[in-house]
Amino acid sequence: MPARLLAALLFIATLGSAQAQDTPWYESDPLPQTMTPEEELRRDEIGLGFARSAPPPGPVRNIAEFERSEAVLVRYPLGIPLNLVAALSEHVRVITTVASASQENQARSAYQNAGVTMANADFLRARTNSIWTRDYGPFYVADGNREISVIDFIYNRPRPNDNAVPSALAAHLGTPLYAMDLVHTGGNYMTDGRGVSASTDLVWSENGFNEALVLQTMRDYLGIDTYHVTDDPQGAYIQHIDTWGKFLDVDKVVITQVPTSDSRYQDYEDVAAYFAAQPSAYGTPYQVYRVYSPSGQPYANALIVNDRVYVPISNSSWDDDALDVYRAAMPGYEVLGFAGSWLSTDALHCRIKEVADTGLLSLQHQPLAGEIGYQPEVALDVEIVPYSGQPLLSDELFLVYQAEGAPFDTLALQPAGGDTFSAALPLPASGGEVAYYFSAADASGRTERFPLVGPAGARRFTVQPASGCAQRLTATLDDATAAPGEAITFTVTVSNDASTAAPVDLWLDATGPVSATLDLGSGTLPPGAEVTRMVRVRVPGSAPFGTYSLALNLGDAAAGVVCDTEPFSLAVSGDALGAGRTFEVEQNFFAARAAIAGTVRLAPNPFAQRTTLTFDANTDADARLAVYDVLGREVAVVLDGPVEAGTHRAAFDASGLAAGVYVYRLILGDTVQAGRMTLVR
Repeated sequence: MPARLLAALLFIATLGSAQAQDTPWYESDPLPQTMTPEEELRRDEIGLGFARSAPPPGPVRNIAEFERSEAVLVRYPLGIPLNLVAALSEHVRVITTVASASQENQARSAYQNAGVTMANADFLRARTNSIWTRDYGPFYVADGNREISVIDFIYNRPRPNDNAVPSALAAHLGTPLYAMDLVHTGGNYMTDGRGVSASTDLVWSENGFNEALVLQTMRDYLGIDTYHVTDDPQGAYIQHIDTWGKFLDVDKVVITQVPTSDSRYQDYEDVAAYFAAQPSAYGTPYQVYRVYSPSGQPYANALIVNDRVYVPISNSSWDDDALDVYRAAMPGYEVLGFAGSWLSTDALHCRIKEVADTGLLSLQHQPLAGEIGYQPEVALDVEIVPYSGQPLLSDELFLVYQAEGAPFDTLALQPAGGDTFSAALPLPASGGEVAYYFSAADASGRTERFPLVGPAGARRFTVQPASGCAQRLTATLDDATAAPGEAITFTVTVSNDASTAAPVDLWLDATGPVSATLDLGSGTLPPGAEVTRMVRVRVPGSAPFGTYSLALNLGDAAAGVVCDTEPFSLAVSGDALGAGRTFEVEQNFFAARAAIAGTVRLAPNPFAQRTTLTFDANTDADARLAVYDVLGREVAVVLDGPVEAGTHRAAFDASGLAAGVYVYRLILGDTVQAGRMTLVR
């Protein structure tokens, strides 16, 4: 009998007899991360007896490591130092798998002696083959039943005890369990919580290079729409992505950096450049942070649990630099270093698996970033889902913001339909940086923030100054053509965004065959006041035909302070009956927003392709919401029909339109509101 086959048979026989023992040999002396020679002969047992289930009900969202966790999963005998268990237990429940009652007693004694917070020590009776809870531990999703569910997979080792841990954990947590028939390993997987995940190409090879099957399975069970599958810069060892890279946030990733003398240097640089060139789920390129590892230090194999980051260190002179990289990348997090029996491809992340909060209070938001043009306010939306099943506390839902370094202030979030809540964030006319975050609470006792660390990680954007004008002017040209004797109509909205009463001096400039400056009136607006004017410009029958350029202006012409609209073109046709005549102007004034409660809110603005316009109607009324280019041409009708009193949201898809400034115009009953929107590419 061949020696390798004999060894395999002896291993299987030993395995069978060991099952009856209280502490089998492979639990006190666990299997390595790689397969043993005996296991190599048993590759055909991978997935043996695995029962696939139907996918979880959609929509499905795979939960990220940096979202809220209620526990971590470790295995006893431990593969991590006891002082790390003690540190984890200060802030989160530690679930420890043990094979027997006597082993649990051993673990309890060790934990007590090490100062572990025993109120947070939880034990799961489950036999295991190894310490690699990251590799065989489950994935987690928020599913369409508004439950946090466990997703099991086929562990890429012939280790039946390890492979059974996800189902045992699901029963322990009381959560639904779904099983996807995909060979995988947790060390080769990271996700951003927004439908984007990453692995090395090990996931292809372990599933017969059936890429279409892998992608479809990931979409069905985990809700993954974008799957970054890369080469492994470390070569063909275990090919786990967590040994050299990980998501720190939706738009942040850390990648190991090695010296230029390292033969794999260019491989690391290539994968770092790859992520730097990819758009994150926020639509912005990934921010790539590098941890320098000149001697194989496993700094990238760190663990994020709530507002703490646990980093493996090796008592090296480079430890402090690595910790500083995490502090720079993750402001507001407590970054802690732990020495242990770490290897370059195996450290604390490999041996600890976070457990998602089964009553997660989920806040999802598409952040506003970069620089935006001044506008009095910008609408910010957040999706809030209490997976505890308990109701939200409506008086504890806030947008918290800071403008120009002032103290943080709060705005109450208002329902905007479904699970979406919104607030109109006021912007400073003087421009500057604005920071914000969201806070929510539900009746389960949970309070959550987005970002999770609150003010320290607040999202930030910059507002351009309001060009020296405290007032705001928007206008819509309803019809860009006119014949002699006919009229065109403007809808003009003037707002005072200053904290004091502001003068209003509104005029129209016309250039073309006949030039004129027409005074449309002046006055004073109180703080926060707004007036809407309907301006009709009639072309006299004696005017020459041609094209006129019209611009509405607001400010102090004598002082050279002007806030104006983009010029509109007016085409006049007919016979030339004379020159030197000016336009005739008719003005209709009425108080703004008799039917519209508050301003139309856009999110985002500027926008890359799609934006949502939100408005509140005081009464039932006919509504028409249209979008115009700067020449006054109607490019889209977003809404046209009756609406009931309440909040309304209308999505505008600008696919096919060129980048630039557009104007929306909402007619609600007998009131009109208009504003600018900026499309960027």
